[in-house]
Amino acid sequence: MKHLYEANDNYQNYILIRDFDRDEDDTIICDWDLSEDEVQTIKEAFDRGEYDEKDCVSDDAEWMTWEQAQKQFNSITEL
Repeated sequence: MKHLYEANDNYQNYILIRDFDRDEDDTIICDWDLSEDEVQTIKEAFDRGEYDEKDCVSDDAEWMTWEQAQKQFNSITEL
């Protein structure tokens, strides 16, 4: 099962996907520096099953643990 999150640091926002079917490295950054409308569009696509880790902006995106994500960002909110 996959969950979609918006994370923030001191500079910008990020879209994260956490895949509970994966082992330890279950979280990936898919996009960043988005407007509220762009975040909403991604959420709607995710809810329809049309957005996942294959849609990541960066080809070299790497999976990390949920704990690493929590340390990296100031806040993480499920969408």
